Amino acid sequence: MLDIELQDRYQGRHADGHAIYRHFGDRVHRNLPPLEPMAPSFGARLHNILGFTPLNVTLLTVVVYLAIFITIEWQDKPVSVPKKTVIPNFEEALLDLQAITARPHPYNSHDNDRVRDYLLTRARAIVAGNDRAEVVDDLVSNATQV
Repeated sequence: MLDIELQDRYQGRHADGHAIYRHFGDRVHRNLPPLEPMAPSFGARLHNILGFTPLNVTLLTVVVYLAIFITIEWQDKPVSVPKKTVIPNFEEALLDLQAITARPHPYNSHDNDRVRDYLLTRARAIVAGNDRAEVVDDLVSNATQV
């Protein structure tokens, strides 16, 4: 009953058939034609699609995350693991740590030079059997001093 009454009011009539009045500001119009919904303009449709509503923001976020995830999964190739794996020797590492920390070695000191030479010697010994790595002894600074 209520739906029919609302529909009749929309059409401009009460449920009992009498005309209703529509108020527009200080004017009263009687027996106006039925209200027809207006089709939204292109700008309004575009605003509704691109507007910051919770659904639009959620969909945009999901699309961006999916694009990032799919790109990473598509381009990310696992690195081949060498057949010959080296197990770290913790005893050698402890000996290296003891040799480096035997004395304090502040910057620009003789002990710092000693630690540097020790590290270069150890790095060259480790890299000696590997053709995919090299040790570069960079004593020249390429920075410009002002």
